[in-house]
Amino acid sequence: MPASAVSTERLIEALHALEEGDLSYHIEPHPADDREVADLIAAFNRMADAVTARERSLRGANERLTQVNHTELDMLGFVSHQLKNLIAPCLLNACALLDGLMGELSEPQRKVVTSIVRNIEYADEMVRRFLDLSRIEQPDQRVEPQRLNLMADIVAPALDRVERPIREKKMNIEKRWPDGDVTVNADPQLMRVIFDNLIGNALKYGREGGMIRIRGNHRAHEYEFGVWNDGVGIPKSRLSELFRKFHRLNQANLPKRRGSGLGLYVTKTIIERHGGTIRAESVEGEWVEFVFTLPKPD
Repeated sequence: MPASAVSTERLIEALHALEEGDLSYHIEPHPADDREVADLIAAFNRMADAVTARERSLRGANERLTQVNHTELDMLGFVSHQLKNLIAPCLLNACALLDGLMGELSEPQRKVVTSIVRNIEYADEMVRRFLDLSRIEQPDQRVEPQRLNLMADIVAPALDRVERPIREKKMNIEKRWPDGDVTVNADPQLMRVIFDNLIGNALKYGREGGMIRIRGNHRAHEYEFGVWNDGVGIPKSRLSELFRKFHRLNQANLPKRRGSGLGLYVTKTIIERHGGTIRAESVEGEWVEFVFTLPKPD
């Protein structure tokens, strides 16, 4: 076989090796190589060395960034946890004042305390969102599943937690739940985050005096759940934006609400880690529903 053909085969073999990820592959010079082939082989080997060095540099940079991110998430989780411990008693005391447990309030006092409660509740929500984020984005974060009865263990307690704001907005809750227990293998803390976020969202953006519907349905190998509220709805063209990290919709007909832009991102991440999916459906000006699935236990 001519030397040129042998050299071509060696080059093709080397290119295939690079394509398969062997960045350290080199072509060994051959005594029969002419000057041009020898120069080409030397150029190829220099390129392979440069690619290898670049890959090592990128790997090192990625490892450093991962460590920095891990450290920042640790700090975020620590600070959020400490703030949560400080905010909880403040909110409890402010609510006690508002409920008149320390004596009746005058109307001006009630307005001031109501403002205090709302601001503490907002701070509490922000802290919980960042605490959730610090957990789900940790590289070693694990889902710790247990057998759960979703209504008794998760949904009913979530509704109890929003009893006050539901009463204040004069909203009605309608549950459409299958007969019998709906059980899943899921992390209980993360399930609480899902339903707290979605019910809280329905409460925040639903109409005063309106309806929140919570449903569950059987499918072949999964359950389908929905959290629905009447309200201004969301344009179909913007539904895909809802689950972006730190993203909040700004539209003229949407009520102005403060938020972190993390709730739906965190919710989607948790559901997907449990093997489910989530989507948003809406009729603009009428309603919005978040529909998600979770696999049935084996």
